[in-house]
Amino acid sequence: MIRSILFLPVLLALMSSPLSAQWVVKHVDKHGATIHDLHILPDGTGFAVGEQGLILRTDDFGESWALVPGNIEEDLFQIALLGVDTLVVRGENSEYDGTLHRSVDGGLTWEMVYSMEDNQLYSLQFFNDSFGLASGSDVIIRTVDGGMTWSTVLDIPAMTNFKVGLIWMDVASDSVAYAGVLAWQNGFENLTRYLLKSVDMGVSWEEINVLGNDFGYPELFFYDESLGFTDWMIPQRTQDGGITWDTTNNIGYVVDMSMPSPTIVYTVNHPNAYIALPDILTEFAICSSTDGGMTWEGEMTYGAHLETIQFLNDSVGFVAGDHSLIMKTEHGGGEIVGDYPWDLYTSTTDVFGASDPMVIYPNPAQATVTLEWQEHGPPAKHQARIYDVTGQLVLDQTLRTPRSVLSFQSFPPGTYFLQHVVDGKVVEVRPVIVQP
Repeated sequence: MIRSILFLPVLLALMSSPLSAQWVVKHVDKHGATIHDLHILPDGTGFAVGEQGLILRTDDFGESWALVPGNIEEDLFQIALLGVDTLVVRGENSEYDGTLHRSVDGGLTWEMVYSMEDNQLYSLQFFNDSFGLASGSDVIIRTVDGGMTWSTVLDIPAMTNFKVGLIWMDVASDSVAYAGVLAWQNGFENLTRYLLKSVDMGVSWEEINVLGNDFGYPELFFYDESLGFTDWMIPQRTQDGGITWDTTNNIGYVVDMSMPSPTIVYTVNHPNAYIALPDILTEFAICSSTDGGMTWEGEMTYGAHLETIQFLNDSVGFVAGDHSLIMKTEHGGGEIVGDYPWDLYTSTTDVFGASDPMVIYPNPAQATVTLEWQEHGPPAKHQARIYDVTGQLVLDQTLRTPRSVLSFQSFPPGTYFLQHVVDGKVVEVRPVIVQP
């Protein structure tokens, strides 16, 4: 398959399992664009792509990276490597059109090969160097010539009765692919999530499961035709190709996943609230599993976001994200080393200001929730802003004392996100679950 730290010295005792080892910075630029995807071929050639048309190349297994002066000015979110010189990228232009571009000279020049007006693409995957798929708003498209031309897949079962659908997709084998569809009619009425499967390289699809009717992005990560993962607020795993799913203890929202083997799995995670509130969060996690993704180690820590992870095998891997940061491990991940660019980032004092992190109880809650914190220094103005999973503000309340009570009696059951605002600055975002 081709798939697609403000991080404080006192934090990041990440992945303290038998796999623990150090990450080493291989590229960083204080003013650099965010990297969204990174892939390296078996011969050591690799590319990283990101915002503002950023393209970086390595020819030595990620030890050094050089800027490729390509002719794309769009934000790039995913890259497929069909060889050393043949590349396809998924992007988005200033008009919010989803685009695909292709290069046959290692990224020096690009040709736009597909564009979706006023809509986005969410996935780009290839079965081999000829056959591939992409998916987005209401559409799955297919190529048989290495990305030169694309045709629309007409038979998408989940889209038959719905006006709008967002589609994520992953390739699981030489011929099998899965698609997760979030579909609805008017607003979020009749919202349903479907799992689709194709066994003929995306020519036709069948509906194999309904994943539920609550909000959540059904992004998919499959190792093979049986083992796969999805994350719609609660990370889940299947071992039978999506027929049944088990809840795992992985934390937050899985942004990217790498599976070097059926037992060793790594993820980059953001807080669950990132789905609805991406511009106000300052947390991330790197998580690892040694039992095929059922149990996980890792924890959220404050810092700029990582966006992608790739392991070449059980030991050698890469993470990348903000400030064009690329880090490499040769021993299965682990703690950050002393050459990490700490000067780019802030401290916990800057994050929380004059108060400690908030304590919320009970959570899950029913009628009310109590909020507590310890204040240090002069009194500050504290607010609680509550958002639902669609990002809509449903409550904005001033907190008069360091022990305040919020009422949830008028809220429907579900997951909400609480912003703790101190003197006008968002210092933390926490999930709150309201039960019937």
